[in-house]
Amino acid sequence: MSFSIHRWCGVFTLALLLPSALAADDTARPGLKLSLSNAGSIVRAQNPTLAAARYQIGEARGRLRQAGLLNNPEAETSFQHDPTFREHSAEIGLTQDIPVTARLRHEKEVSLAELQAAEAEVADLERRLIGQVREGLIGLLALRAQKSNGALQAKVLQELLTFIESQVAKAEASTFDVNQVKMERAQLGLAMRRLEVEHTLALSALKPLLGVRPNEHLLVIDSLPNLDTQHTPTGDASSRPDIKAAGHLAEAAEREIQLERAKRYDDLSVGLFLERALEEDAPEGLERETAIGVRVSFPIPFWNKNKGAIEEKTAKHLRLTKEKQALESNALHESANARLTMQAQQELLTEINQTLVPQATEQINDLEQAHKQGLYDLRSVLLARRQLIELSAARIDALRDYHRARIHLETSLALP
Repeated sequence: MSFSIHRWCGVFTLALLLPSALAADDTARPGLKLSLSNAGSIVRAQNPTLAAARYQIGEARGRLRQAGLLNNPEAETSFQHDPTFREHSAEIGLTQDIPVTARLRHEKEVSLAELQAAEAEVADLERRLIGQVREGLIGLLALRAQKSNGALQAKVLQELLTFIESQVAKAEASTFDVNQVKMERAQLGLAMRRLEVEHTLALSALKPLLGVRPNEHLLVIDSLPNLDTQHTPTGDASSRPDIKAAGHLAEAAEREIQLERAKRYDDLSVGLFLERALEEDAPEGLERETAIGVRVSFPIPFWNKNKGAIEEKTAKHLRLTKEKQALESNALHESANARLTMQAQQELLTEINQTLVPQATEQINDLEQAHKQGLYDLRSVLLARRQLIELSAARIDALRDYHRARIHLETSLALP
């Protein structure tokens, strides 16, 4: 038989090499070119959700600019006269409200913390979007590898079918063997069509995240990376931007407590006035008089001591502090689970590469030799070859899950 085990080993290794060659051909086509290395820069530049979220920073910056300002002064004027219009007076004044507490400073501190929280929230959205794109891209590259693997399987099955048909013509094989190979080929064709649909859907799912319109081309110029155990992601989950944002929001709530306490005392009102009057001064007659004075009014916190608002902000601060602690705990579990998944998939890949594949390879070699001698039928050979095909697909799936877990770990640690 002309189908040695070397061809099937080639199927196993070329399944991951062929996508690289296909990606190289894609570079000549027009459209956005996507890879694992440039996914982050494309998301930062083109994702519409991220572009809209950045305006939150501008809103918070505007609130910071507005916070902590004095109220505008008020100008006053009045005019009065007697019924005979002989005596009259006119007054003009200027009144300014002046805080008696540190209310303006607290307003500034609250707005500053909210600005820092907005910046961290946008950074967290960017982190999650880039992680989502990279994980989706890994899944798409795995589908491409499976498609390439299936294409090579189909080629080998077609060559095997041609060989068996020549054996049937020599009365050295039966049509039953031919039908079995045709059934294998038909099943592989159905699997390839399913992979094609999944590949199209995975590619379409990436487009809105990259700011690409549905009718635009998106060219993936990368291939599924090999296992890399030399560079394990390390970092501190507490540096994640969502945890920083939660900390800034908790700080803003703490400043709001101080602000509400300062609001127990309303502003002091200070005014300057100038009055000119024409008055009857018997027996001298009408005389002009000028007066300059100062008015001061201050509130008395008798009915409203702002206790309800202080209680509300205190509860808000406690809630946000607990939410930050919950985020820190979830981040630790998230990174730990990603590490466990990486380790499990790494062990599975090691078992496939070092144990299962050599065993399947040896079994196929023995069965092929026995089939030549008439000791086993073609069904046994096809079954062994199917097992090697399934091992190839399982290796791609394990490699996909390993890299997804690695990207999930990098995302959970907020690594660039």
